[in-house]
Amino acid sequence: DKSKLYERKKQAERNLGLSVEAVGEFQADKGQQERLKEWTYTRVANTHSIVKYVQITVDQCQQEIINLHTQRSQRLHRFEWLIAIDNSTSMRIHKNPVYQLLTVLMESFRKLECRFAVCRFG
Repeated sequence: DKSKLYERKKQAERNLGLSVEAVGEFQADKGQQERLKEWTYTRVANTHSIVKYVQITVDQCQQEIINLHTQRSQRLHRFEWLIAIDNSTSMRIHKNPVYQLLTVLMESFRKLECRFAVCRFG
């Protein structure tokens, strides 16, 4: 159920004091911002807040997958994901939060050993 997952996400954010839209570690001082014009994927993926958020996501997904297998059938289910990114001009102001969320999703899928692909449109 989408509302349950959304509520769990919000509760995790409150517990950890983080939000994908406003991760404090991305608010570098001006000198650092000048030296680091862009964050690399590795830098983003290894920030403390993103690592915590990925771990929460992975833990919750693993539990849901276990529940699916024990309640529904003994058959092993395989999940594949397609992440579609809106690359239109109107989304330009949301570029950093989108990249942060994309990092969380990709790291989570990698740890869950789920196949995924990323495409962009617009």
